[in-house]
Amino acid sequence: MFSTDEFGGFTERVIPLAHITTQVEGDPDQGLLGEKGGQGFPTLAFLDAAGRLLAKPRGRSVEAFAATLDEDVPAFLAMEEAAESGDAEAKQAYFLKQIELGHIEDFAAAYKQLDALELDDAVAKKKRDELAGWEFNLASSNWRSGNTAEAATRLQAMVDGDRIPGGRNLLNFWYVYSQVAVESEDAKKLEAAIEALEEVGGRRTARLIDQLKEELAKLKEELAKLKG
Repeated sequence: MFSTDEFGGFTERVIPLAHITTQVEGDPDQGLLGEKGGQGFPTLAFLDAAGRLLAKPRGRSVEAFAATLDEDVPAFLAMEEAAESGDAEAKQAYFLKQIELGHIEDFAAAYKQLDALELDDAVAKKKRDELAGWEFNLASSNWRSGNTAEAATRLQAMVDGDRIPGGRNLLNFWYVYSQVAVESEDAKKLEAAIEALEEVGGRRTARLIDQLKEELAKLKEELAKLKG
């Protein structure tokens, strides 16, 4: 599709950016995929000049791209403008859309604001799951970008605030938490990760736990040498 004249014509309406997550140390923006909510390759998205996520394509065709650009992006910008003008209904809709698009910076405040809304239980749960997913994406991106200290701070805030994601992100969360603990040489947090992973269960998890227990034993031995 990307080599067609139709797609070539569509790119005249936007500024195409192709980013590759190489996982090579030193390559720039290695956390970008996670920061924009990507779960796999390829991930397509519409961003503004500041890098904010405005919308994700409705499908993987030029027609779907065009529909997103012509309808979804303007709809979000109009909602944003209405919210900024003081429209109460628009403010709530805009806040919920910000959660969906990952525009949240203060997650603790966002959870409080969300809890204050009188939402249907299913909607509230969906939004809490979205918040947890985005917060974990940022922490994971910090770690993959080599910012272990920032990742450790974000992850621990999620644990302390009972904001750990569920579903398929639960195992991923404790995996990243364990790796950050290893890199930070934090035996206590590594033990906490192992305990949490044992509760998750599964064959894949069992192999990981065995590896982490070996890492924990080495870490405790090294710390003991430093003390003694």
